[in-house]
Amino acid sequence: GLNAVNHVYNVARKDGSIITTMTSTLAIDPFLGNKKARWDTLKFNWIGSLTKDPPGCLASARSGVKSIEEAREKQIIFGGSGPSALSSQHPTALRNIFGLKIKVVTGYTGTASIRQAMETGEADASCSIYASQAMGQLKGDIEAGRLVPIVQMGSKKHPIFRDAPLVSELARNDEERRLARFVYALAELSRPIAVPPGVPAERVEALRKAFQQMVQSPEVAADAAKLNIIIDPMNAAETAAVFREVLSTPREIVERAHAAMRD
Repeated sequence: GLNAVNHVYNVARKDGSIITTMTSTLAIDPFLGNKKARWDTLKFNWIGSLTKDPPGCLASARSGVKSIEEAREKQIIFGGSGPSALSSQHPTALRNIFGLKIKVVTGYTGTASIRQAMETGEADASCSIYASQAMGQLKGDIEAGRLVPIVQMGSKKHPIFRDAPLVSELARNDEERRLARFVYALAELSRPIAVPPGVPAERVEALRKAFQQMVQSPEVAADAAKLNIIIDPMNAAETAAVFREVLSTPREIVERAHAAMRD
């Protein structure tokens, strides 16, 4: 969490022996104004990210919803947790950015209770279902047609979400595209790995090389397959590039994107 990242960045040894991983949203906390986050995201030495784990939204077969595009004509009800949870913020952003007829009902305690609401017809759909989760505990329901992928938030389509449109495909103009890119750009970065600034360059390069060797290893591929994880790594340069893009977003877009995620 936040305290661990603060420790690694400011206190831990700078010899390459201390490595941290974090959610991509936590990584940009300083940019979002969190005064307790005492680090500079771009000064981390990024090692890479093991896989892309983009989220998507799934509808119940009972709802009859086949695509998020249907929300241009009729209301789709999404179940969500608290207002700060991505399960609530992502569908809220879909409504506010793209003008979709979406209602978000909050107060559910988690994925299981949202799923129960979908089964009873209290909710039609759920957002922020990560690909790893869809390929694991939900794979059978998707294959059987009990759950239907209706939109996905990665930069490219993931096989588990089938032909569901990318969120970028919903944009009707550049403004909507830029807002959506900021809201969802970090979604597919799955817990990137880093060492703090000050680690000798040769140690950083050795770690990056070791990471690349690891993700190409047949043993790692076999272990990932057992866990229904697709190895789709991002190297150090690609990981840093995502953060540079997000952190270069004009403040006006950031503020509007934040507003779009609120009810």
